[in-house]
Amino acid sequence: MVARRILATAIGFGAVFGLLACSSPAPTGWQVTPLLHAPSGSPLFENHHVDREDVPFSIASMKGDTVGGIWAHSSDTWMHVDGTGRKLATFNEQRAVTSFVAESSKTLIATVNADPGQLNTLFRFHTAGRSWTALLSTASHLGDVTRLRDGTVVYVAFPGGEPFPLAPQSYEIDSLSMTGARSVLVRPDLPATVVSLATDSTGTIFVRTETGGFDRAKDGTISAAPAPTARAADEVEFAVVAANPNGDLLSDVADPSSSVTDWHVMGGSDDAHRILTNLPCCGSIAQLSLTRGTTTTRLPFTAGAVAAAWLDDSTFAYVIPGGGDASVIATVRIPK
Repeated sequence: MVARRILATAIGFGAVFGLLACSSPAPTGWQVTPLLHAPSGSPLFENHHVDREDVPFSIASMKGDTVGGIWAHSSDTWMHVDGTGRKLATFNEQRAVTSFVAESSKTLIATVNADPGQLNTLFRFHTAGRSWTALLSTASHLGDVTRLRDGTVVYVAFPGGEPFPLAPQSYEIDSLSMTGARSVLVRPDLPATVVSLATDSTGTIFVRTETGGFDRAKDGTISAAPAPTARAADEVEFAVVAANPNGDLLSDVADPSSSVTDWHVMGGSDDAHRILTNLPCCGSIAQLSLTRGTTTTRLPFTAGAVAAAWLDDSTFAYVIPGGGDASVIATVRIPK
């Protein structure tokens, strides 16, 4: 998922959502739990005092780490957290990273856009040693990136425009194999402002934009994606999409078949609870939906989410911004 800028207005009050979230927990309800906490006696961030351990910096992008945790990134700040909320790493790195995907728990593939007139680069980022290895350089601006099971890297390229355009522009979906072979997989007819990618174990590539998108099967078959929530041009910030290996998908769907009504925020600090319940409401605010097979269910507790990632086949995490330099990572285990 690629962010154009941090959504700093996601603190509007959603009365209906808040009432639902504060109702008495039911065994069959959906439980939303703030993920992050610091080990006892340990600061959450290097050289940064944090009173609210589960309300970290404003997160622009988040991806799974391949072993049940997540990597989160914004500007020059990186954070690695396991599935229990234990901090594994936090550091600053001065590179203009647009997006990334985990190759392993400690190695990331990242797109980096350079200053005008310089080539943009796809890197392998070894987080343990903070070293960067260039995989390819191109004049095209680079966007979101994902990875297939065979190691092929799939990424968004804008051949003639800006990495975060203010108006729709042409783009293509390219790939880089483990042997270094580069291919153009798709050149869509419709331009887009934001383009996000996800993949499953079958090799299907899920492409989502502010106007819809498509799915590309391994054999190259293209199928249209459901229409997302209609938004004005100045409201287009993110096109969130995340898939688990089974093909269960988190994305914005304007007309899902059903909606969750019984959900509850469990635990967390007062600030985290406030951010997760005082959600933006109504109008063109996007909410993620869960698509499993032919069933699509809206998840109202994700209203205004800017990123999502799967921790395992039935647990996912998502990010709700809290205004200013704050956000909350919440986890949800799909009820049986």
